[in-house]
Amino acid sequence: MSGISGLTKMSGNEHKDITKQLLGCLVNAGPKVPADAIRATRALLDFLYIAQYESHTTESLKFLQEALDEFHKTKNVFLALGARLGDGFKLPKLHALQHYIDSIRLFGTTDNCNTESTERLHIDLAKVLYEQTNHKEYLEQMVALLERNEKMRALSIRIQWQQGKTPTPRLRRPPAKEVPIGIHLAKEPNDCHMPIANIIDNHGAELFRPALRTFIAAYLKKHIAPGQTATQLQVPDDVHVWHRVKFGLANLFVVEDKVTRYTAHCAPARKAPRTQKALPGRFDTILVQVDEKSARSAGLDGKRVGQLRVAFKIPDEYNRSIFGSVTPPAHLAYVEWFSKPKSHHRDKVHGMFPVSRTYRSNGDRMAAIVELSSVVRPCQLSPKFDTSVNRAWTSENVLERAKNFFINHYSDQHMYQTVF
Repeated sequence: MSGISGLTKMSGNEHKDITKQLLGCLVNAGPKVPADAIRATRALLDFLYIAQYESHTTESLKFLQEALDEFHKTKNVFLALGARLGDGFKLPKLHALQHYIDSIRLFGTTDNCNTESTERLHIDLAKVLYEQTNHKEYLEQMVALLERNEKMRALSIRIQWQQGKTPTPRLRRPPAKEVPIGIHLAKEPNDCHMPIANIIDNHGAELFRPALRTFIAAYLKKHIAPGQTATQLQVPDDVHVWHRVKFGLANLFVVEDKVTRYTAHCAPARKAPRTQKALPGRFDTILVQVDEKSARSAGLDGKRVGQLRVAFKIPDEYNRSIFGSVTPPAHLAYVEWFSKPKSHHRDKVHGMFPVSRTYRSNGDRMAAIVELSSVVRPCQLSPKFDTSVNRAWTSENVLERAKNFFINHYSDQHMYQTVF
């Protein structure tokens, strides 16, 4: 066995998942992958993501054309590597890309112009009907079944009309529950009144206590009114802790667009409630708004990547003694910081932003407590490998063991829009 698994009968979702991680894998492949191969891949990915915008401007179409030009400029590297044989790039789908911009100008955006629209019909009119035949001379049987189903449907509508009823539309699946925009937590915390000592041990939040003290001091200084006197600085003995934070995020370029739900986990190692199976800890990375003045809806200015260690709230019984007459903060987050992404740090070949762990002079990770409302969204990082792959790294521990990463802006459409 070569250790490489082959894929057969890949679904559209699997193709999308590969697309999200493809560039991060190529970047770490070392000198075996030429720079032009990475440029061509990046250009094609940019084209795919920009083409999916639900609203276009002259500027976005310009970026779309630039991505396509860059791909055609660098694509011959795949011929040199032997990755394309035969007719080379004479592919209908590849040829169709040059017509996208004109089609968008003439007919509008590309949403609903894909094979997903007809996939449902392929299931109803081919797969389901085939299973209802005896699998011998099935085409004639499928046509007959389809005709009978249509006649029965028409008769049903006719009967309902004669009875004065409105035919009920056929629902393929229950309507999806509407997701409100914003940050959402469970009604009840996963751990009520969790001692700070346990948080430090279970969540790996080594600087939780001093970070909380610093946050409370800064919060009181910011919100205290003239003439008011700050209370004596205190830190609670315990807090309410949540293991998941959900984000309802809308398309950045379309008003009143559908809202998509994303989740950031900050759960310690534990056992599954039913099976008692050991579950590893999971502390996802997030994008945090750290500077309101320089922040924009799109772009990384004023934003910083952090690893979400704890999502919590100070219990109400502490509010009076800690905050006095000042309105207490709502939910908070303890995050461990990565370096600030800068526009001039963006790699010229693959276009990803590098970030790395940041440390204090004593070797401790830099961390802080921020208001949960300042968190923009989850943020996926791709580890940066050296000349060889560290076999000790796994999906469960790579965030803890690796120090250098790239921001993966291809993780989803909203993240792509956020970065650019």
